[in-house]
Amino acid sequence: MRDDFAHEPVVPTAFLDDVNDTFLNLARAERPAARACGSCHEFIEDQEVGRGTCLHPASGIFAPWYDTPACPYYRRN
Repeated sequence: MRDDFAHEPVVPTAFLDDVNDTFLNLARAERPAARACGSCHEFIEDQEVGRGTCLHPASGIFAPWYDTPACPYYRRN
């Protein structure tokens, strides 16, 4: 056995636990749903994938994309 491969780097267990906890907390964090046309009750998908029609006449957006920022008339779907 060669001596230069005899020892592997040692990483403190506490450090690894902190890193794992941080990633788990980020993964579990509740993020508010983005207000976008695609998650609005007034959005009806048609035409192309992701493109649709806004049913609210005052929105000013006739054919929004799924990820278009929601207008003031947004109603969660």
